[in-house]
Amino acid sequence: MRWTLLVLVLAFPLLAFAQADLYMKDTPVDTGAEPNPDNGAMWVTEDIWVRIAPDPAYQPYPFTESSPPWTPAAHENPEYRDPKYSVPNYVYVRVRNRGNAASTGNERLKLYWAKASTGLNWPTQWVDYKDNNCGPMKLYGMEITKPRKNAATATQAERDTYRDAILAVGSQPAFVFPGGVSYWHKQDEVHQFGPSNRHATPAFLPWHREYVNRYEVLLQEYEPTLKLLYWDWQNPLSSPFNYLTSTFLGSGSGSIGAPFLPTLSPPAVTRDVGFFGLPGTPDTTVLAPTTYANFDNIEGNPHNGSHTYIGGNTGNMSFVSSAAEDPVFFLLHGNVDRLWSRWQRNNAFVSRLDPAQTYGTLTTNVNITTAMAPWNGTGTPIQPWTMAGGYIVSKTPTHPSVVAPPIYDNALLTIPPLQPGQAVVLQIPWYPPNPADFSCFGADQSHFCLLGRIETTNSAPWGMTTAEGTSVYNNTKANNNIAWKNITVVDNFPGAAKMTGILVRNPFLTAVKTRLRFAPVVEREEPDFYETGRIYVDLTPEMYRRWQDEGGEGIDVEPVDPERGRVAITGRDATIVGLTLQPDETFHVGIAFELNKEYQPQAGTVPKFDLVQIGTPKDENEVVGGQRFEVDFRKLVLVPANDEEWRYLDTGAADEGWREADYDDSKWKTGRAEFGYSDDPETTTDNERITTYYRRAFDVADPGVYRNLLLHLKRDDGAAIYLNGVEIHRVNLPADANDDTPASASVNGVAEETYFPVDVPLELVKEGRNIIAVELHQDGKQDDATFDLSLSANHAVRDTPPTVAILSPPTGSLWRTGEEVFVVVDAIDPDGVIKGVQLFIDGKLVGSSASAPATFRWPAAGAGPHRVRAVAINSLETRRTEISLTVVENVPPAANLLAPADQASFRTGEAIEARAEAADRDGKVARVEFWIQEGNFFGSVPKLVAADTTAPFSATLPTDLAPGHYMVWAIAVDDRGEESPSLMTHIAVVGEGGHGH
Repeated sequence: MRWTLLVLVLAFPLLAFAQADLYMKDTPVDTGAEPNPDNGAMWVTEDIWVRIAPDPAYQPYPFTESSPPWTPAAHENPEYRDPKYSVPNYVYVRVRNRGNAASTGNERLKLYWAKASTGLNWPTQWVDYKDNNCGPMKLYGMEITKPRKNAATATQAERDTYRDAILAVGSQPAFVFPGGVSYWHKQDEVHQFGPSNRHATPAFLPWHREYVNRYEVLLQEYEPTLKLLYWDWQNPLSSPFNYLTSTFLGSGSGSIGAPFLPTLSPPAVTRDVGFFGLPGTPDTTVLAPTTYANFDNIEGNPHNGSHTYIGGNTGNMSFVSSAAEDPVFFLLHGNVDRLWSRWQRNNAFVSRLDPAQTYGTLTTNVNITTAMAPWNGTGTPIQPWTMAGGYIVSKTPTHPSVVAPPIYDNALLTIPPLQPGQAVVLQIPWYPPNPADFSCFGADQSHFCLLGRIETTNSAPWGMTTAEGTSVYNNTKANNNIAWKNITVVDNFPGAAKMTGILVRNPFLTAVKTRLRFAPVVEREEPDFYETGRIYVDLTPEMYRRWQDEGGEGIDVEPVDPERGRVAITGRDATIVGLTLQPDETFHVGIAFELNKEYQPQAGTVPKFDLVQIGTPKDENEVVGGQRFEVDFRKLVLVPANDEEWRYLDTGAADEGWREADYDDSKWKTGRAEFGYSDDPETTTDNERITTYYRRAFDVADPGVYRNLLLHLKRDDGAAIYLNGVEIHRVNLPADANDDTPASASVNGVAEETYFPVDVPLELVKEGRNIIAVELHQDGKQDDATFDLSLSANHAVRDTPPTVAILSPPTGSLWRTGEEVFVVVDAIDPDGVIKGVQLFIDGKLVGSSASAPATFRWPAAGAGPHRVRAVAINSLETRRTEISLTVVENVPPAANLLAPADQASFRTGEAIEARAEAADRDGKVARVEFWIQEGNFFGSVPKLVAADTTAPFSATLPTDLAPGHYMVWAIAVDDRGEESPSLMTHIAVVGEGGHGH
């Protein structure tokens, strides 16, 4: 008996401690101990980082922490883009399991942003926090992962705000697109004319996700804390409250009336709720399918049935052409997207978050690989998604911002189950706020803090080991499931100096004596900035006088310009002592990094400095907060890559003198690089012309600081570059080229993605305003175009890294088990010679080649996804790229509908021929089916017209079609029963008095 008790007593602690322990590192050497024994900065986590564009190597799958399968790209400062372009930044959060048991998969990650300052209270400055520091009340902090909510369970205030936002974007002059159309009515226009190939196709879900995502950011211009609401398809008249009243969504019978009409008229909007029965399909039934092809059936039911339940026989919601005129539309589609998000976030199927896997065997279907209209500028022209409007952005349904499931109240951002020693990286789209909202912050307008918190569902408070207080520093130090990022990357020095800054805040209710300490970070062998330049701190004049009035005490600081409040940092422990801040007082501290004019560029790691605010009402030595500055001066950037300040002309020949610095280019268009077409550019240019012209101005304070100048050019096909009117480079273009002269040859493959170095004579750069001018020529085919460049000086390392690309197969491609996959890898060293390329599949070396391009053979083995990695090697370093491919038992066939033509019209009774071509790569096409569906009424049913088993595949559509709009498509079926739809065409049938085709 005693032995039994002893065994139980000994076993109990083992059972008690067999648990998961998810954490994020506060500092690079953090092991997750609580509290963190480090007494230094807690705002420097490397487990949260930002990318302006999605990391092409990103994988959503858990991995062994000690051997990650991919290397994340470095952290970047967030960059604002108008959300109406639908081009977000991306936040990456790495979560690790240091426990001795697997995590449940129910743990939730929350991510917050706040306008950066040293004294940020939790949760005040992080949750729907507004302030008027710079004038009008603006958003200063919010949860990035804030969920969209069920309108029935939202608060009355949330419903009121949502309703008021709709009224505002439909009636107020501030919310109009170019051309004068309100945000609200523009959504109706987009749904009428934009989805010509999206309803009744595999792209139905991603197209409508992009649509409602864009709608949400329009509402957020009225109220930035707003999130989309959804209707869960329960009875909208009673459960648990009535949606259809004059205080929320208007009447359920006849004209919807108040609060939307007549405010949002024309057109008049009507409903006939209940004419058709409510679908009422439970979530569990909708979520049951294991393949995307089956889950996509949500469109037919309950989606279509929910439309007709609201619209009846005659109401707007029952018809594609008018559905988006009814505010219920967006709540209905919020629910469609919620269900897709829930389906994707099933942690048993992490591949549903992988752009190369989320659509399963339909990933290669033409509906998924085709860019979405109207936002890509195709289909019926809709402003501003035209060449003139300038909002064109090309996205296919596999774009990471489309695949990323929005967060809903029951589709939260959960962390997939992690075994002990595993980690995972979560990718979160984010639109940083407009820096113009923070104009009074000086050089610190674009800097934001990020805070990640892991919350469990079965412990309180929120799974934190130590209860949270108002101090973010203490919360982070005490809890390993909180991580804080407050880092500014000080780069893109245009000359010898770079200005940045930080907001210093007293978060307390009483006055406090503050110390500001500014010191280098000694983590490893870092270059010594003090041997290269000087650092200055600019207090405001008022704060400088206050500091002086209180004794002007300091360590290793020296006043140099009292009128502007500037002090110089003279040592490694620089501290401004005894500055009194009043309750909730804030002020801006400017920080200038100034290089010596005689400095020599040097390679190596980047110096780091921390500005630390110290002193609370209870403890004069307690850390309040701070900010880290990573000072990258390894090159001086005069014109950065992907710059937004270019002017361009794509409508004809440029005037005489367009290359000169004093030429007036104010009537030229403006845009962000990269420019071009058919290659997913940032700014789409006209594809009708051989030549496009570009100009970029840049200012130089002192050319004497430059030791060398290097331009990197990305171009397809030929280009000539001028600096202040003098030609400095010509490539793939005759010397006597004019506006109509094509490039000498086509540029293809990896060369299209390579930035080639060009040495620039130093004497051409002058003090003051300078101009880079470029003419880009196509080869005459006008199939694609690409242009971008950067101009920089004082390179510590002259060599340019190699560029590597997998030319085939495309990412996401499908292969049958046993089929031979030929992987073509190309690589270029822009200023040297490639020493070799290697190919890895799932981390195993497949082959090597001493030259490029190279073709590697891999027999497809192992059903499921596989990672393909190509590595290029030059004399200094390696570069790699990755794609994903999937091995299946049967590759679906492909179908292409040749006739009838899209948007064609026919007379009643006229014979309409349908023709298609089809192919099956690993078998044969058994038949091609031709389908037709009335295209406007959501209650219509697809009809199989005919099936043809012999190429050329054809059928005759029914001759008794009533006047109206129809959708026609073909489905190829292979000899193993796998099927794949074509793109859809839309036709009109008109009465005898109508137009023919």
